[in-house]
Amino acid sequence: NEPNGNIRCSNYDNGHIWIAARRVVRPDGSSAEQAAPSCKAIKNDHPNSPSAAYWLDPDGVGEAPAYRVWCDMEYNGGGWQLVTIISNANDQILGDGNYYPFAQGQFFTQAPSDIDALGSVPVQQPYREIMLTINDRSGWHLRYEIDEGVDWNADYKRHLSGAFPHRDDFETLTLLDAGDSDRLRVFAQNVVGQEIDYGRPQRESVNCYSRRSPNPEQEPNRRFGLVCNTASLSGELRAYDRVRNESAHHVQNLPQGTSYTSTDKLVFWVR
Repeated sequence: NEPNGNIRCSNYDNGHIWIAARRVVRPDGSSAEQAAPSCKAIKNDHPNSPSAAYWLDPDGVGEAPAYRVWCDMEYNGGGWQLVTIISNANDQILGDGNYYPFAQGQFFTQAPSDIDALGSVPVQQPYREIMLTINDRSGWHLRYEIDEGVDWNADYKRHLSGAFPHRDDFETLTLLDAGDSDRLRVFAQNVVGQEIDYGRPQRESVNCYSRRSPNPEQEPNRRFGLVCNTASLSGELRAYDRVRNESAHHVQNLPQGTSYTSTDKLVFWVR
């Protein structure tokens, strides 16, 4: 089994060398029968694949069926799977029924510029990176990456899958379990394309609150769909953070010197 994917067998017979070779073709995601493990696998095995909808089947011959998702094959190295699209706040998430940013079992097959809806990622799917982009800020992103052999917190993965239950209490879902908190790296890229490695924070979390604040009488509209706090790293991104009829997403000093508000779509990716 050679590095280029060929399998080579040879036999010496009466002064002749007989060689048989077979090219191993990796799945390209073009159909359910050609479903690949991930968008990243398609990018690695077929580098010229364009951004499009592809078939994935992370567990192979397992019980979970193949499904189609949108894969971005160009941005930041490519191989990114579209998880969910969170539109601007614009008074849309003040009710208990319409703030939740992940819809279980709904997978996007269109580019985020062409659709405005909520989606999810299967809870059993492996991925090492999560990334946030904003449609009207081309070149900006916030990216979290974990080491090999580490997985995201089980409740957090359930949250991204849309399976995490709504609760009436104040709840924080950390990215990693306590023993793995030093296995995370945080990156942010400014709008001119310079990605900054913030290293390994002492403690970092994506705080996903499922209902309201502990003081609903004082803050009746305080809903948390998705918050990426990086205050210890000199900045933060807030999306639906302490929503009080807010009309925009907020980026504050992340990367340093990059602060703005946006009324466009906040897009969530995994790889």
